Amino acid sequence: MSDIISQGYISEHDHPIWKNTFPKREYEYLTHVINGLIKFGEVEELSIQYGEIKDSRVLHIFEPFLTLNYLGYMSPSVVSISFNNNKEIEFMTGGDNGLGIFSKDVTLERTLKFPRNSTLEIDFWHFVDAIGQASGY
Repeated sequence: MSDIISQGYISEHDHPIWKNTFPKREYEYLTHVINGLIKFGEVEELSIQYGEIKDSRVLHIFEPFLTLNYLGYMSPSVVSISFNNNKEIEFMTGGDNGLGIFSKDVTLERTLKFPRNSTLEIDFWHFVDAIGQASGY
C-alpha cells in the first residue's frame, strides 16, 4: 500500500510513480479517469493511493465528488478502481473521505468490462456511469 499521493494532470511524457503497477490498458484507463476528473472539474490535482492485493491492482481516489458534483452527479467520498485478471474493472466505493485503499468499509459497487474504445472522454464517462448518480438539479 502506498502513502497518499497528490496527482496532477498526466501527459503522455509523464511517468507517475504508480505507472509500472498497471499493465498498459489499465494505466491508460486510469490516466483518462484522472485527467477527466481534473479537466472537467475545478481541481488541479487529486489525492490517490495505489497498491496490489491478491490478484488485483488497485488505484484509490479520494473525493471524486469534487468533479462529479460540479458536473451534476452525486458521487461517493472515495472510489477504488480495481483490475483483476479477468479483464474486468471493479468499482469499490466508500462514504467517508478518510477511508483508505484497502479499508473494509470500501465495498464493491459494480463490475464492468473495459470500454471497446479508449479515449479520455470514453473512459472518463465509463467511470462516471459506474459510480455517479444524476442528482436531478
